[in-house]
Amino acid sequence: MTLLLTSPHTKSVDVKAAQARLVKAGFLAKGDADGEFGPVTATAAKAAKWSLGYSDSNCTLTYGSVLDAYLSGKAQPNLAMQARAKLRKRLAATESVGAKAADRMVKWAQAGWKENPMGSNVVPQLQLLSRDLKLAPVYVAMGQAWCAQSAMTAALAEGSKTAKYGLVQGRFNALYCPTLRDISSTGSYGTRAVSKNSIVKGTCILFDWPPSDGTMDHIGIALGKPGENVSAAGQVWKVPKNSICTVEGNADDRVKISVHDLSVVGWAFSIS
Repeated sequence: MTLLLTSPHTKSVDVKAAQARLVKAGFLAKGDADGEFGPVTATAAKAAKWSLGYSDSNCTLTYGSVLDAYLSGKAQPNLAMQARAKLRKRLAATESVGAKAADRMVKWAQAGWKENPMGSNVVPQLQLLSRDLKLAPVYVAMGQAWCAQSAMTAALAEGSKTAKYGLVQGRFNALYCPTLRDISSTGSYGTRAVSKNSIVKGTCILFDWPPSDGTMDHIGIALGKPGENVSAAGQVWKVPKNSICTVEGNADDRVKISVHDLSVVGWAFSIS
């Protein structure tokens, strides 16, 4: 049995069994066990392999009998895998880079980072930081919608490998929200697709503004779980049950904290 991403996605009893294993092991939210091997389940399988100590090249978007044996306890990782798993667990014990990026953006909101002049897409402080972090020249120049640049630059400043791959090395277009969805749907460049059930502080949120057409229009970083009140920028943000609090660039021409209904969340992913 080997499950992998296909189009259309595989739906079977084998998928349900794999999802049950992933849920029990803590890699998949219970609400995502839908019997469909889509991006959320595939990236959960990849995360399980990473946690178990698979080599980088073997952390793929598949679920097979070997992984199933490890998760069920029928087999144990070898010594090399155990050593990698121990190191990765120690590194993961610190606050996520996404959460740190969110806190950095909250400080930008408090400091009043905004376009100058208004409507220009130019944020002087973000331009200076982009130069200091040695972003690719095309990103430093700006002149485009800057929601993704603010989120990814904040992540880069906190040591994000994902942001470095995109903003510095140019391996993907880090400023184009549809591209961010594409890379996270396959778990590329240290990303992982997550569902609304698994959003936490630091999760990147892609918005699909009404009228919804499936195209990602905007990005922010979650400041908490859905329905979780948030303390940020000197105040408490009341978050209704089916809503999420985020910090975003290019929101009313500034860095801003907002509360949105979950219905406008088109995609969510984590970064490393």
